[in-house]
Amino acid sequence: MSGIPAICSGNCGAADLVRKSAQWGAVFRAGPAIDLAHVLGTWIRRGPASEPTRQIIRNSARCITGEFAAPYLSDILGHIDEHTVRPVAPWLKCDPIHF
Repeated sequence: MSGIPAICSGNCGAADLVRKSAQWGAVFRAGPAIDLAHVLGTWIRRGPASEPTRQIIRNSARCITGEFAAPYLSDILGHIDEHTVRPVAPWLKCDPIHF
């Protein structure tokens, strides 16, 4: 939410969002500590994210706020209960450049 790239395991719900763009962070395989160490090492060597990249990440984070998530949950429930069209997650259709 603050513009810092995220690192999470593939078992984390945020992994879908992080996988959307390489600049948003990285996903490591849950289990082997060496996988986490490799990802951390890669990001440490890259150094801090640039301000434009951080702004894109901050804008993208808006796609997971209640403003976007609540209607998505409602659409999911409609899809299950009323057999409506399967909704697309807001973070998959979010355009962080134009926020």
